[in-house]
This record gives sequence, C-alpha cells and structure tokens, in this order.
Amino acid sequence: TALEECDDDYDGIVSYFDVSQKTDELLDGQTGIAVSYHETIEDAENNTNGIVDFYTNTTADTQTLYVRLEDNETGCASTTTLELVVNPIPEVTIPPILELCDANYDGITTMDLSSLDTTILNGQTGITITYYETQEDADNATNVLPIEYQNSNPNTQELIVRLEDDVTGCYSTTTQGIIVNVPGLIEVTDYEQCDYTNPGDLI
Repeated sequence: TALEECDDDYDGIVSYFDVSQKTDELLDGQTGIAVSYHETIEDAENNTNGIVDFYTNTTADTQTLYVRLEDNETGCASTTTLELVVNPIPEVTIPPILELCDANYDGITTMDLSSLDTTILNGQTGITITYYETQEDADNATNVLPIEYQNSNPNTQELIVRLEDDVTGCYSTTTQGIIVNVPGLIEVTDYEQCDYTNPGDLI
C-alpha cells in the first residue's frame, strides 16, 4: 500500500515521509532481510544512495520509490516499489467578521456557529467544520465548541476553525472574528411646557 501524508502548504511536497513505517509491511514476517529505499531502480539494484531519515518527495502529489530487500546470508536481492502520496488539505479563507447585537449590555451573546459553515467552506464538499477557542485545541481536535456558542470574551473574540477532509483526515485551520456590538444608552430629559390656561400647572 501507499505511504500517505497530508500536505502543509498546498504545493504537494512534504519533508516528513518516514519510509521506515512500511518496513514491517514489506517484510511480511520475513527475518534476516535488509530493507533499503531508493529514488531510482538503478540505485535499488546497485544498493546505492539509500534514503535515510525523513524523505522529501521531489515530485508533487505522488512519487514512486524503489525498495531493495536483500537476504543477509546469501546477498540475493529483489526489488519492489512504494508509492508516496501527498493528500491535499482543505482550502481556507479568512471569513468576514461576524457582527452581532448584544441584548443586555454586557458584550456577551449566544450565536449559531453552524451559520458560518457555508461561507467558510466556499463550495467545498466532504469537509467537516469544527470551532475552537485556541490553535492548540484546533490542532488536536480537543475541546470543540458547541454549535450554540456564547462568546467567552466580551465584545470581541477570535475563534479557530478546523476544516477536516472526511476521507483522508487532512485538515487546515483559519480564523473567525466575532464582534458583539453593545447598543448605546439614550438619555431622555424631561420636557416641560407651560399651561397658559391654568398657570402653574404643567401639561
């Protein structure tokens, strides 16, 4: 099977392919076999330029590596291939600031976060959206906010939005600004008028 990773900047290239993750699968229970990974079939056949540590793919989105399996006793070797796949992350935009009106002058109100989904998705499908108060929570998918959310900071707040691909699990994040507008108080002064019919009385 392929070794898959999530893209991190929309270019189809990542620097953290750990090819050793596939070694046990390739051995399939065999022992006494040395496994090495190479960029070309020639390198695999000659056991040269082996890939060590984390590998950065040189072809965007997909790339074929060549794997050499060599018997430690006989030196006999065979080769196979390993496909590297870079899965895309959801596209993100910074959505417009959500402005709401306060009802009791404390800068706190309740909002329906799901009403923001359509704008944030911008036509994308197969993506699940969740909201968080911190970037750490969004990256770890912990402490997801309820859909009926009451802002924890009066007047202004910035939420972190996580967009996760339903198939690959690859995700990206963006921010959602919130402003809770508090209406100004209108002071009403007494209006006095003289009653000329009955002096001293006010209407």
